[in-house]
Amino acid sequence: MKRFFFAFVVASLLPGQPSSFVIQAAEPPSAPILRIEAGMHTASINRIATDAAGRVALTCSADKTARLWSLPDAQSPLSDLKSRISDFKPELLRVFRMPIGAGDEGKLHACALSPDGSIAALGGWTGYEWDQKACIYLIDTASGRLLRRLTGLPDVVEVLAFSASGRVLAAGLGRNGIRIFEWSRGRLLAQDRDYAGECYGLDWHGDERLATTSLDGTVRIYAGLGAARSATAITDLKPKLSTRSNPGKQPYGIRFSPDGKSLAVGFADADTVAILSPEDLRVKLQPKLISGVGSPLAVVCWSQDGNWLAAGGKWKNGVAAPFCLWSERGLGPAKMLHCGADATLMDVRALHGGGFLVAAADPAWAMVVPQADATGASTSKSSF
Repeated sequence: MKRFFFAFVVASLLPGQPSSFVIQAAEPPSAPILRIEAGMHTASINRIATDAAGRVALTCSADKTARLWSLPDAQSPLSDLKSRISDFKPELLRVFRMPIGAGDEGKLHACALSPDGSIAALGGWTGYEWDQKACIYLIDTASGRLLRRLTGLPDVVEVLAFSASGRVLAAGLGRNGIRIFEWSRGRLLAQDRDYAGECYGLDWHGDERLATTSLDGTVRIYAGLGAARSATAITDLKPKLSTRSNPGKQPYGIRFSPDGKSLAVGFADADTVAILSPEDLRVKLQPKLISGVGSPLAVVCWSQDGNWLAAGGKWKNGVAAPFCLWSERGLGPAKMLHCGADATLMDVRALHGGGFLVAAADPAWAMVVPQADATGASTSKSSF
């Protein structure tokens, strides 16, 4: 217990808080709230993000905090990462504490890092208690300074992603579609409100293409999004492509392959993964599975070289959540392993130099490095 200490979280006294924000209905409360700082997450790690160079990772949690961590040297060759995996102990660099309230207020469902790692975006049940609308917090990662709030969102923020340049931020909402912001100016650029289910998955390829999923059963691709930055009015988006012809009824996770030629989709209701063509959204491939997975494979990710495909599953009936790997861009045989988590796998991110970071609801997260031999992968779990 000596490592625990008490910290007052004063919403109105965040360090360096600027005086001007996007226009809002109300201000967060100023009364201090006593919290215990445990040095780690104490509830489900809902999302994980990294910068483009793989130097740092950002985790966000239902414990109402987000945490910035250092990662192993991004320039280390994969062989070195394998030899050091048992010593995977990320250093906690900073804790981000946003305004919180009673009940769900302040629970973080979504996080994203700008490609250079300088900006963190956080959202979830954020702002409802005083605005009756959700907001997104934008933070300078070096100082912890709150830069801006993007306000007026009509539902919980479920997923966030910066475009490749970092200039544009996309947000997926619960049952209210997507919003796209020029975050530095606090400007809403474009939106598509025509979603009948929660948006849990979105992924950019460059600055022009955005792929999304929704529990309404639809996978969507938007194109030519750069034009929205020069428009004078908010653009009402229409997807270039959309499909409901998927192996599962509830598409959840989605990721472009690094070359942009394939789109991996995981499902909240099916123990399968689909690889779609971004050109017409037809199913190109369903990677073969080992029998007995028995759990929906909701989150997906490609390795940075595009050779490995990873998928994470849900905890089900007391059975550990599966983590599946396929080599040869999904054509190789499936390898299923227990990556150390005893709960649903919430998110997967590619690790610079090889491998993956996996966030779970334990709360815990792990580093997984694929191996071509029969062992499948090397894994190290960290309870942070």
